[in-house]
Amino acid sequence: MAFDGGTGTALDPYLISTAAQLNEVRNNLAAHYRQTADIDLSGFVNWVPIGDESNKFFGSYNGQGFEVSGLTITGVSSINVGLFGYVASAEQIVCENVILTDVAINVTEGSNTGTLVGYLEKGNIINCNSGGVITLVKNAYAVGGLIGHVLNDGYTDSPEYLEGTPQIIEGCMSSVDIHCDFTNAVSYDFAEACGGLVGYAEGYDIPVNIINSFATGNVVQTVGVADDRKYGLSSCGGFVGTIFGDSAFPSKIELCYSTGNVSTGWNNGGFVGDLGSYVSIQNCYSTGSVMAPVGFEAYDRYNDCGGFSGSYSDSRRLFINCYTVGNVSGISWDSDSGSTFGAFAPFNDYVGGCINCYYNSDTSERTDDTVPPKTTTEMKTQATFTDWDFETIWTLNDNQNEGYPIFAYQITLVAYPNAAHYVKQNGHWIEVTEPKTITIANITDFSSAANALIQSAITTALGTGQ
Repeated sequence: MAFDGGTGTALDPYLISTAAQLNEVRNNLAAHYRQTADIDLSGFVNWVPIGDESNKFFGSYNGQGFEVSGLTITGVSSINVGLFGYVASAEQIVCENVILTDVAINVTEGSNTGTLVGYLEKGNIINCNSGGVITLVKNAYAVGGLIGHVLNDGYTDSPEYLEGTPQIIEGCMSSVDIHCDFTNAVSYDFAEACGGLVGYAEGYDIPVNIINSFATGNVVQTVGVADDRKYGLSSCGGFVGTIFGDSAFPSKIELCYSTGNVSTGWNNGGFVGDLGSYVSIQNCYSTGSVMAPVGFEAYDRYNDCGGFSGSYSDSRRLFINCYTVGNVSGISWDSDSGSTFGAFAPFNDYVGGCINCYYNSDTSERTDDTVPPKTTTEMKTQATFTDWDFETIWTLNDNQNEGYPIFAYQITLVAYPNAAHYVKQNGHWIEVTEPKTITIANITDFSSAANALIQSAITTALGTGQ
């Protein structure tokens, strides 16, 4: 199969414009690729992920903001599922500017599932989008709306990486709904570590840093007969399911948010499910609710859930400048099982672990041990947020996010007339190859800091004086 051009090197990548050419990537896993047109994969009834544990993808792929639509994958006992199955690239950026739409993945008893990458061993993911549905039947592990499993243990064995250099996921978003179907569960079936953007992120020797990203999809379950913890979601969150760091090189999540709902289960949270040791979450928020599946609102075996975070307990986990406004509802606390639920997080016995964090007491049916409650009016008032940066990071706009704080980068910039000449992600300019007309749409009020951000983006994109 001939490509449209290029020699496959980093400086002269193969050019891809068709589904057949994209499918050909699996035959040269060390090459570099650049997409030059929208691609429809609906002709592949059951896409085979590019790369597996024995034959990993070592190259790089730049989607340039063009769409890849109609990705469909169906499997039983599947592992490493996604457009790319297993990635361990020697390149610092392995995937960038990739946009996936209308994805449909249905996996029975599978693990390491994401729309873009199933298993990410090495390489950074920058400015990638995904939209669609992932359906899980019975047991599942490490499932994310964009990336299933991030595990970079072993970086120090590779000379191109230095110990402590972070693995980065930045400028990404997912609008993928993750639905776990336990209707016919007959044994101890669980969907563990499911997240709206990333399922499971493990940082050993090399930290995992997730920055300027968001997820809008729901992470929910359908259950059958409730029977003594027989099945359910575990360690799941609206943004990340589970994340761990390293004592020497902590992982972090910054400037991120989630809006999807999450079903109750074990260690589930509106933003993150299981927050492991040596992780900080700073300047983040969630607006989705954490709620029991329909018909099981009083099922007392669901435990350790929170509006923002699920499992959390000590000083090695840190929240700074975060908030949640979603409801935590439909839960019957069983004191015999030792279960707890919090409006922000359960087990908040380490007071110093939450700094300048808040929850909406008007919208949550739960309280919290250490995070102060605020009314809806207070949550929409800048003075409420002690030591928050409303000059460069946060802003308030009555017309966005129902008046709750948002990030300055959420201001939308639009370029016309030729979309092929730019990539827009989370309000950031990624690439503009020639001057374009700029329209700032749907913005009626913004802070001086947000205005400065807009002007900076325009200058960066078009050059001074445009």
